Amino acid sequence: MNEFTMLRQRAREQRDQAIAQAKATYETALNQITALENVLLDRGKPKVKRISDCIRAVMPTDRPFTVEDVTELLQASYPTRIWNKHVVSNHLTHFRQRGVICRVRKPSRGHGAIYAAKGVNASVSSFGDKTLSEVMRELLTEPMRPVELAVLILESDYDTNMNRDNMRIAVSRILRTNVAFQKVGGGKWALR
Repeated sequence: MNEFTMLRQRAREQRDQAIAQAKATYETALNQITALENVLLDRGKPKVKRISDCIRAVMPTDRPFTVEDVTELLQASYPTRIWNKHVVSNHLTHFRQRGVICRVRKPSRGHGAIYAAKGVNASVSSFGDKTLSEVMRELLTEPMRPVELAVLILESDYDTNMNRDNMRIAVSRILRTNVAFQKVGGGKWALR
């Protein structure tokens, strides 16, 4: 290779480096201008609130409410969004598990659950929103037959639509299938 070819090669490399550096500087300047433009003209990412934040914003804090109430409030407050009742119900369940709200009445056929924010004075049964199994664990302080336990539950303040026979059947099923209970003899059951 002669010296002139080497000089041309070195000049090409210097030119390519200068072009790459100029392109990088140009690209950085364009990104900075775009960011500044978005900040000044408030054209950043769309400001979409999370579903849980929207629900918290419209959820009544002075009275009990249902899933339907919250869904209607969401539709009125955020008309551009589509609100699915099941999604709202799932979020209310998560709020209840976190202790933000409490369930005043369990759902039954034709009637949805009723919720209230913590601190709202709502008539709540002494068992709250406990399941039948949890109530059985609480009331089974001494060995009992399923019929005795069913009658005790019905005479307590447990909110249910079951009659005595259906309650006895449900209690018997839970006693047989739940590992928290054991048969102690004479047809009686106790906690493990």
